[in-house]
Amino acid sequence: MITKQYLAACHLPGHPGRKHLVRPPAPRPKKHTLITRHKTELSTMIPNPQEFNEIEYKNVLKQIHTKDVAATISSYKMNRVLGTTPPEINCEELKLGRKARTRLSQLRSGFSNLLNLYKNICDPEIENCCPKCNISPHDTQHLFQCAANPTNLTPLDLWTNPIQVTEFLRLEDDDDVQPEGQV
Repeated sequence: MITKQYLAACHLPGHPGRKHLVRPPAPRPKKHTLITRHKTELSTMIPNPQEFNEIEYKNVLKQIHTKDVAATISSYKMNRVLGTTPPEINCEELKLGRKARTRLSQLRSGFSNLLNLYKNICDPEIENCCPKCNISPHDTQHLFQCAANPTNLTPLDLWTNPIQVTEFLRLEDDDDVQPEGQV
């Protein structure tokens, strides 16, 4: 993204890199350069390079950023907890403390010290079963399905209702106090 934005800046009048845009191609292509790699893509965004100005440059920067962010988001893998692409995280999460937000993030990934499944991976001596109901595996889904700690919340609520999940799992508690249902 940054290289494309730099190449767009080279189209501005007076830019020191502008001279490279009009240079003829090498007799034989040895290696891709910044210009050969992104020239085609930028030519659709900059239809008339002779009339390129600051306002058009800012619009091109926005187009490059929007396109690359969309491509990155679409390339995300499925979330292991949800089994699908995760939704946006609710902005209410910003009201929570750092500790709770960190724990929510860890639970969303499935790699949390609050889960005996994860602890078992790190230390095989720890059993991969729920400390309250002894059902295995003790993963993120089980926190919301445990018969000993019933709730209407689901793993999706880690993204959509972070405050309610934090209260249910008591994630804001001190380090030495584990959330209900945890050891």
